[in-house]
Amino acid sequence: MSEKKKGKKKKKKIKGMRGGTEVEVGELEGYKAKGLPSSMTQNADIWWGVFKLLKGDRKLDFLNATLETEIKEEFWEGVRFFDAVEDVFNDLVTRGKLKEGIRLLERFRERKPDLYKETYPYCDYKLVYYYASCNDHEKIKEATRYFREDPERNADYLFKVLDALILYGLGEETYQLSREAYKKLKNSEEIVPPGIAELQEMALFSTISRYITSPNYKEKGAEEEFKRELEELDYWDRHPHSLDDEHLQKTMKALRGEIRSDWKREDFLTSAGNYKDNIYLLCMDFIRYLHIKKSFEWVTSDLLCDIAFGYFGGVPRRKDRFYFTFSAKYLDTYLREFIGFFSVLDARGMAVPKALEYFSAFLHERGILSDAELSKIEKGIEASKEKLREIYERDSWKYRFLEKWE
Repeated sequence: MSEKKKGKKKKKKIKGMRGGTEVEVGELEGYKAKGLPSSMTQNADIWWGVFKLLKGDRKLDFLNATLETEIKEEFWEGVRFFDAVEDVFNDLVTRGKLKEGIRLLERFRERKPDLYKETYPYCDYKLVYYYASCNDHEKIKEATRYFREDPERNADYLFKVLDALILYGLGEETYQLSREAYKKLKNSEEIVPPGIAELQEMALFSTISRYITSPNYKEKGAEEEFKRELEELDYWDRHPHSLDDEHLQKTMKALRGEIRSDWKREDFLTSAGNYKDNIYLLCMDFIRYLHIKKSFEWVTSDLLCDIAFGYFGGVPRRKDRFYFTFSAKYLDTYLREFIGFFSVLDARGMAVPKALEYFSAFLHERGILSDAELSKIEKGIEASKEKLREIYERDSWKYRFLEKWE
């Protein structure tokens, strides 16, 4: 048998290439920071063939080299570069290399800003979650810029980003983004009315909580500015516009702790004529409790309250039943509203057990829940945490706010 000639480079065919194009294996070496050879950027098919051939960190190197290469615009139009970035990012996260994935996204935004902007919601939300966990306000501002400029582009991911800001306790960023987005989206036909209403509520609560905690509370200038902001957010649906509005005053006084209520279990029987009014005041009381006693930001307290009351509001019950009746079966149903393959509210879903934990403890402290009822809820919460454990472990980098709450 004849001896193979040394030095001859073996050729490897790239599956799916037009005309059976072949690439020298040697060409795949040494491209990390030098840009790609022209043979790999002739067209999108060739590029994809090379990309699929590579494994692990070599894919990351290949994407970085692509971003360093001067390539004709026609190539970028057909290459589906974001799909490759998403593939590599997910692989890096799985292998515990989140920071490298974040650097890849930032390099993509820096080197190809126009291409990045086409798919910004799917990239920037990752940056928001990461930098929210680091409390890096400048990076968050940069990562939310496109959402502020064009919130209509993808409302689902707008809410995903707002959830991150709220759950990580970033009150100022929540205030800015929710206000700007609402004013641009309130007349949009692309957003369903419940979505616009939720966005308005976020913006209104941020505005109200800022005002009631301001050192200039009730001063003339502060009142005028507060009224102007409420008008911009369409707080009043009819004239006259007055800060003496009964509902507004009740909300502000309750959040400031100026309304004291000696709650009894009977106040929350659904057969009681005023139980809905009692529930609203209890809601404000709980928000204040989370802020004062548990040191949550106002916006985080508000969302946790929404989550807890959303659960109890949906529990099936008879008309004469106690409003805060717990059902482990319904908790499973409630969690599925947030946790699912197509859901963008997964972070909110991960907060459900904690929200119910805080709320049930609060109800017990107020004498509204018995020891036996509290114990039943605690067991149900622990079971729900077990069901969420796999999701948490897979994407724990997004849910670091839970660690901050321990």
